[in-house]
Amino acid sequence: MARSRQERLVYQLLLPGFGAVFVLATIPFVLAVVQAVTSDNGSFIGLDNFARALGNPLLYESIKQTGLYASIALPIEILGGLGIALLVHRTVRSSAIRAAIYIAAMIPIVIPQIAVGVVFRLVFAPDYGILNVLLGQTGANQPLWLSSPPLAMIATATVDIWQWTPFVYLVLFFRIADVIRVFDHVYVLTGGGPGTTTQFLSLYIYRIGFKFSDLGQASALAVVVMVAMILFYTVVSRFLPADRG
Repeated sequence: MARSRQERLVYQLLLPGFGAVFVLATIPFVLAVVQAVTSDNGSFIGLDNFARALGNPLLYESIKQTGLYASIALPIEILGGLGIALLVHRTVRSSAIRAAIYIAAMIPIVIPQIAVGVVFRLVFAPDYGILNVLLGQTGANQPLWLSSPPLAMIATATVDIWQWTPFVYLVLFFRIADVIRVFDHVYVLTGGGPGTTTQFLSLYIYRIGFKFSDLGQASALAVVVMVAMILFYTVVSRFLPADRG
């Protein structure tokens, strides 16, 4: 009986917070659904925006580029993060040094991605970027890192790897969703170019909605992505061990 009262008290304390989160998460989703099934003048058009969104070949190009980006960044981040974790666990015995390594690993994560993008844009600059300056001093070729399609993909993935590898062993599962929503540093570095080389899914939806002012199609895409992520986490969570405590 005492435990039952304690559980009710816990639920009562948590309910306002969960209710606020539910409202804040639900309202934007409902507004996106409404915008997805209406035209610019507010008239109901059914699934027309969804049909246009799913019929646009640029959508599948952005999905392909997002998948390529993930296939480059995620394996390196996972293996690198696990390697760092194992190395620290097996070789560092001092708690003070471990704490220092932990703090150092947090630094790239807490830096805003916009700031990271600006800094690395200077690093990859063709004429005065530190990377090309160093390459020039060795007599090596100085490539256009952000203007060549293959190199632009490598450059943007390198930034992601630098920022997330130190801490990725603690957030492996959630990094999958984070890659899907990658936006800030890519927007600053390349703006999605050259061409569509780094036009990932989040940047594609942004362009549809704000550059081409097609909020209906952008809302439809946002709804599709959100539903896909909910289904993904539902399926994956079934394979995670449940707390039996």
